[in-house]
Amino acid sequence: MVGRWLSCSLLVALTAFVAAGEQPRPALLAFNTSRADEPDAPKPDAPKDDKAEPSDKDDNEDAPKPAASKPAKPDEKPVATAPGQVIASVVRASKAAGCDICRGDGKATEERTGASRKSIPGVRTPTKQNVEVQCKKCEGSGLSQAPRLVNEMKDFARQLSKLNENDDRWPAASEKVLQTLRDLTQYGATAWSKLNNNKLRTMVNQNKDPVGEIIFFVGWVGSDELVAAPEGGMALRSMNINASGEGRGSTVFERPLVVDADAGQLVLCGGVIARRAVVGGDFTLYIDRGYVVRFDGPTNDLKERR
Repeated sequence: MVGRWLSCSLLVALTAFVAAGEQPRPALLAFNTSRADEPDAPKPDAPKDDKAEPSDKDDNEDAPKPAASKPAKPDEKPVATAPGQVIASVVRASKAAGCDICRGDGKATEERTGASRKSIPGVRTPTKQNVEVQCKKCEGSGLSQAPRLVNEMKDFARQLSKLNENDDRWPAASEKVLQTLRDLTQYGATAWSKLNNNKLRTMVNQNKDPVGEIIFFVGWVGSDELVAAPEGGMALRSMNINASGEGRGSTVFERPLVVDADAGQLVLCGGVIARRAVVGGDFTLYIDRGYVVRFDGPTNDLKERR
């Protein structure tokens, strides 16, 4: 009886609940309440690739650029050499001139074996003694044949060619330069001609234009005269020198800065080649602002070329 009563009570209550139209609580449907027009939650950043993307911009584009060197102006003159620099260069040549074996005197010491003598009865011992002989390296001249001397002589000619001859110090300096060159001639014309005269022959006859190259050699002064300047003004000194062993052709020294020689004398001369021209069917070299100094020392087997 009681059970029937409970069943009926529950049925009546449920009927009343439905009839009232009560809806389910919103909290029960929370998982369906999101709106389609709301933005999505931000996603975590994706891991970056270790490799950087290629760029057209140079990595060094923003780096400071080295300053560009100034191009030399066509009419820009080279820096003039001071008289002291000319003196220093000829002194270096003088120090390099002595043979490294005999120290410049042309002599060497050689040990020789002499006659044997009895030191004890029945035993003979050869005798030895030091004998002074001609140096084989320089053939007795005392002049070095090493490349260092050639290089120093060329440097002297180069410095002389750039000299500011209007420098007030040059007159006194020129005397020192001349005296040093006179000392160098004491080694003799034969030794100097063996050192570099073959080079002159090559420059005279080679196909390549030797302008700007430096030469020094031994030769005979054929003529010494004043010639008219190209654009007027004071006359210029011109010395025609025939090199011993050169063969045909000659060399003309224009405006030599250091001179101690006259026509017909044997000289040591050199300088920078200014130009080469054909004169009388032969090549002639022209040297501007060089040096011409006579030999006071032995001429040995050198003969004048007629």
